[in-house]
Amino acid sequence: MLIEKNKFKSEIPNINLEEQADMLFEFTAEALNLLMDAKNSVLALEAVPTDSESIAKGFKVFYSIKGLSGFLNLKDIQYLSAKSEEIFDLLRKDLLSFDNEVAEIILECIDTLRTLLDLLNEQISNQGKLKSKYFDISTTIDKVNALKDQTVSNEISKVIKDKRSIKIPSVSLPVSKQGDSRANILKKQQELVKERELAIKLSQQAQKAAAEKSDMLASMSHEMRTLINAIMGFSDLLIRSSLEDKQTEFLRSIRSSGELLLEIINNILDLAKVERGKLKLETIPFDLKDLIEDVFQIVRTRLEGKPISLFFDLKQEIPVKLKGDPTRLRQILINLLSNATKFTEKGEVGLIVEFDAEKEIILEPGKNLGLRFSVIDTGVGIAESRQKFIFEPFTQGDKTITREYGGTGLGLTISRSYVEVMGGKIWVESELEKGSQFIFTMAFPIINVDKKEIEINFNFDEISKKNTIIVDSDPHKTLEKTCRALSLNLGCLKGDSKKVLSQILDQAKQGQKPDLVFIDILTNKEEGYLLASRIKQEESLKGVKLVAVSANMNLVISSEAYKECFNDFLLRPIIVKELLTVLKDTFKILSPQDIEKQVHPHLEGDCKGIKVLIVDDSLTNIELIKAYFESIGCVGEYASNGQEAIEMIKKTKYDVCFMDLRMPVLNGFAAAQIIRQELSQDLPIVALTAADDQEDHEKCSEIGFNDFLTKPFNMDDFKDRIITYGRKQ
Repeated sequence: MLIEKNKFKSEIPNINLEEQADMLFEFTAEALNLLMDAKNSVLALEAVPTDSESIAKGFKVFYSIKGLSGFLNLKDIQYLSAKSEEIFDLLRKDLLSFDNEVAEIILECIDTLRTLLDLLNEQISNQGKLKSKYFDISTTIDKVNALKDQTVSNEISKVIKDKRSIKIPSVSLPVSKQGDSRANILKKQQELVKERELAIKLSQQAQKAAAEKSDMLASMSHEMRTLINAIMGFSDLLIRSSLEDKQTEFLRSIRSSGELLLEIINNILDLAKVERGKLKLETIPFDLKDLIEDVFQIVRTRLEGKPISLFFDLKQEIPVKLKGDPTRLRQILINLLSNATKFTEKGEVGLIVEFDAEKEIILEPGKNLGLRFSVIDTGVGIAESRQKFIFEPFTQGDKTITREYGGTGLGLTISRSYVEVMGGKIWVESELEKGSQFIFTMAFPIINVDKKEIEINFNFDEISKKNTIIVDSDPHKTLEKTCRALSLNLGCLKGDSKKVLSQILDQAKQGQKPDLVFIDILTNKEEGYLLASRIKQEESLKGVKLVAVSANMNLVISSEAYKECFNDFLLRPIIVKELLTVLKDTFKILSPQDIEKQVHPHLEGDCKGIKVLIVDDSLTNIELIKAYFESIGCVGEYASNGQEAIEMIKKTKYDVCFMDLRMPVLNGFAAAQIIRQELSQDLPIVALTAADDQEDHEKCSEIGFNDFLTKPFNMDDFKDRIITYGRKQ
């Protein structure tokens, strides 16, 4: 690229992510490493200004960056690298002496190139769009030109200009002495071209390695998803059986953990997609409050016995019916809250959601709603010197953290990637030993501004009339606020066990004996158990129901004292549907669903009579589907590969076929193609796979699959497919 002096103009790169995403990513990584080499060369030259090895290394660095950037059409990076290369060319030809001025200009070139690479990375992460202001390199270019003008004679300048006028794509010839023969010049030209070809070859190899890495991750994802499908599927089946509510809650925790493991796998794959510029976001309706409650149900399983109080504060005025990518938002919150619980030994961890003060607030359907999410903890904090690195891959707050707390440091990197791809920004505010706040802002289109009412599926009048007392030192008063929202007949008491017991006895004497007492056993465990024990011993308080309130499930269910003192427990943060379950169970009130189960304990599904062929090489999946079919009255037959399925379809008429895509002998793609071409155009075929790749979706559609079901699949979705396609036959 030849640009005359004073005519240079900075321009944002026009990158082609579809064809060059992998090469661009590998280029930025390689270029950053090369710039480190260049900086080391400058440091060496400051000690020994005539060190020929350091000069040669610096020349090679900028020559390599220039060649690669030219191949990728990154004009600003290519031009600035060429100018930097010229300085080292003059140094190695003894036409320029290394001094402080030269060092400062070279270092400025290096820093400017780093800035351009950072901006390029931002473009790659945001599907080619640049949100930050682009950097104008003209000032740096002028400094390099001024250095050359005051150092190189007019005659030498002319020689350099003549040599650079030779039409060699993306290659600039080093300055030669006037006595060099044309043969020597051509020889050097050929050597430089070979070096450039080698650099391109290395870049292509890096691209191939990146593709192989993606294939490996996809294969790992398939195997792990198959196992998770079994965990979540059998949990679903047990949840549907006749269990106590507490057993159902434990199974839901197992399922939630399986979902979390699945999300971790998805995150690793998504991080690779972000790096390659291929992450595709969802835009679907979701309920923000439900999402936050689901997140905390997962996070509180990781407290590991720590005396931490969990809370969330979703401002009442905020609409909860929004549109966006709930999967990524959910994972951002899980990552940030899990980190907070990991680095907090006591105190509290919470989430505050409020309006983004920097955005205009228009509460109308279709308008974008700017929200600010703050994850707060009272943990170890982060040193100011480490805060600017905390979002980098595989980075922890300090070197001792991995040993003490574990983890890879990848969660914050994934969170930042998601936030930025979703159009938001994220940062940290922290102080050592005082805790941290991880804050991110994001905008979502509003679907509905009306707040949803609390759904109660049983006769709540029986409970609302009962006297309820809360003994809780929670500064956020979330349990109190929730109970008042439910219109409970409520009283709140504070103090030690003796004082609170005295107050309860006084109320009982006045005819206001409590029916239910919630007792916090987290902030003051001993006093909580002591109060419960004293209430149990009082004859006048016989029949009073006691519920322990804690953030840690293990703290209560594993305690003999809990079993002796309390009728039930309620976990923090307070989730309405869980509170309602506790109230219903404590006072033995049946819901319409409970009554229906008692009247019709063996209700059959709508799948009776539908004949289904399942093609899957996983015995665990087959056993899971068999168990599910028994519960819904569906007839299933099974094949372990595509070839077996073809032979069975030749002999038997099926209403619907579920076909795994990756199997031995004959895979699902090939089997479906043979079925469509040779056996049947009408048999509904649903892809059943552990891979969730857009290319697979497209390929399935081309071959003639009717639908696509991704493992781990929801049993209700599975049933819907059976009914939808099976009843058409």
